Amino acid sequence: MSTVPQQIAVLVGTDRHPYTRIVDWADRWATDHPEDSVFVQHGFSQAPQVAQGRDFVTPQELSALLQGSTVAIMHGGPATISDARKAGHLPIVVPRDPQFGEHVDDHQQRFSRWAQERQLVTCIESTSELNAQLTQLSQTPTGTRLGVDGENSELAQTAHRLQELLEQRRNFGNRASSGAPTVLYLVGEQENLLEQVFPGAGNRSDVAVLGNSRMFWRAALAENAPCSCGVGFSGCEFWQAVGKAAFDGWNVVDLAVIESLRLAVESGRSRLLAEVSAPVKSLRQDVAHYTDYYRALYSGIRKVSGAEVLVDAAGDAGLALALSQNKEIDLRFLSVHAGRRARISASELAVGATMARHGVPHAVVRPSSRREKARSASWVQKLGFVGSLGEPTLLVSRTADRPALGGHQLATAGNVVAASWRP
Repeated sequence: MSTVPQQIAVLVGTDRHPYTRIVDWADRWATDHPEDSVFVQHGFSQAPQVAQGRDFVTPQELSALLQGSTVAIMHGGPATISDARKAGHLPIVVPRDPQFGEHVDDHQQRFSRWAQERQLVTCIESTSELNAQLTQLSQTPTGTRLGVDGENSELAQTAHRLQELLEQRRNFGNRASSGAPTVLYLVGEQENLLEQVFPGAGNRSDVAVLGNSRMFWRAALAENAPCSCGVGFSGCEFWQAVGKAAFDGWNVVDLAVIESLRLAVESGRSRLLAEVSAPVKSLRQDVAHYTDYYRALYSGIRKVSGAEVLVDAAGDAGLALALSQNKEIDLRFLSVHAGRRARISASELAVGATMARHGVPHAVVRPSSRREKARSASWVQKLGFVGSLGEPTLLVSRTADRPALGGHQLATAGNVVAASWRP
């Protein structure tokens, strides 16, 4: 079979350590394969001599570069991988190796191997392997680009219904501000809500799964919980970038203040339900102060990850009610019940009904039956289940893209605070 000319993008990121190994490889490949177009974003490394190159590109230029490339090769940085996934690639990742002076430690190697196990990247750790992979890809016109899997109509219908929920906008006087981060807030009775709805790790282009945000603050700031990239929260590049974007650094975030505000808001939950349109001034101030921490966290994750929608599986209906009062958070309220005998609690019904009155998009997912349909509250919008043996799986996307959080999972109390997912 004859080879197909490829448009190859090689990205080294913005780390100051030289990545001579990959730049030299790009020059050798361009010399040996003049039919291919090779472009290298070389950062602080030396410029290529044969291949085309630039030190840095703007986000818009990077997007165009990846969209126009058939092969994407890059270092093991989560943000760069996310950009490639968003452009439709299953990128080839050659992680920086500390033994060659390409980084301070082996975290890129550990993360890249983790991502390959979840079929998010093709991890290659030597230039000889890279040559073999490129030779194989040169036989096809698609290169590293992903195809779209087929799906049955039931899955497609469920995906379409949830997409409708995500696309809704608040109405009445409680409309969210333009540009506010969109948050799909999950509430349900099962212990591992996130895994029930999005089982396993996976990928999607425009969704970042934060997990249980209510547990985030203590796990991150007090316990330095381990991240799945192999280091603690304080040493994780992704989470430190989020802290910089959200608060100009985690050092300015006072956990004691957050805990005090949480207690004040939770103790005032009944008043908030009764007076949601005009709560007393002191409660209104506490809610505004408390939820602004979440607004900043959501915005920081969105900025670093590039995600358009965040999934928060905190599971606390009261927190969702408080978040709905912040117009800088564009909230979607999704109640998830897996068991055939699942019941929506009275407090959850009250929160859902209140959100319905005030224009917050909302829906419920649970096994359907005639009896359950007859008992459904007026605010409930049915979404279908897909699954078997009483363990339903909700399909949220019909495309395979990337994990917006780059696979950075922060473990706490046996739960996952941040996880990537795929259908």
